[in-house]
Amino acid sequence: MKDFLGGSMLKIEYKNNTITELWNEYANKRNCGLKKEANKLLDNLIKYISALDYKERAEFVSYLCNLKFEQYIDITFQQPLISKIIFPLLVDSIENKEMPQLRWLYQLNFHDLNFIEVMESKMGYYSPGSLLKMANQIMPSDLKTAGLLLEHYFYSFWYGSHHMPDFVLIEEKEVEHIKGEIESLLRQYKNSGVITNEILNDYRYYTELYNDWFNFHRAKQDITFIEWCNRENKQYSWVRAYYYDK
Repeated sequence: MKDFLGGSMLKIEYKNNTITELWNEYANKRNCGLKKEANKLLDNLIKYISALDYKERAEFVSYLCNLKFEQYIDITFQQPLISKIIFPLLVDSIENKEMPQLRWLYQLNFHDLNFIEVMESKMGYYSPGSLLKMANQIMPSDLKTAGLLLEHYFYSFWYGSHHMPDFVLIEEKEVEHIKGEIESLLRQYKNSGVITNEILNDYRYYTELYNDWFNFHRAKQDITFIEWCNRENKQYSWVRAYYYDK
């Protein structure tokens, strides 16, 4: 079984001694390269946790997610642990409107064959952006969620433009929607430390790029877009990646 999020297995010190012992024995086997033996121990750990009451299971999931997503400790979650323990607990945060569990659900980056079905049964409509927006609305003070939401919107800008100057992958209506969402976040978090000069520069870059693209095609020019950019001294990079530090 391939590790789901990469990294070596970290030992833990949890308040439930049985969980601590089972986890650390499992971690030792993984770190020694004994994956078959480790997977059997992981099954035992999952069975033990599954037999606990809901509150105890939720507390352990919060403990793990705090390590990974709040303290940025490199702890590996194998897929069986995610699918059987972590995801089922975090997905309840949609109905319970719990934070930071909603953000953790996004950060978990988990997908299996039933993922969309489960998410849509909880939300009605699911997209990564809609999950982050829900998290942001429930706890606007969570700056990590605000940063992830900005990252999501800028990725959409990048994705839509990465085949330029030949064509775009998103329509003007969607571009205007993304611009509006980003502008709202820029106003809301302008004094929070979330809005960096890099974000502001890239926002200006993408809005100008898309405005030029759509205006160029509305004008039905006899030259190509790249020729028009050269003529107008528009300095665009046609393969532009957008990254954030997490």
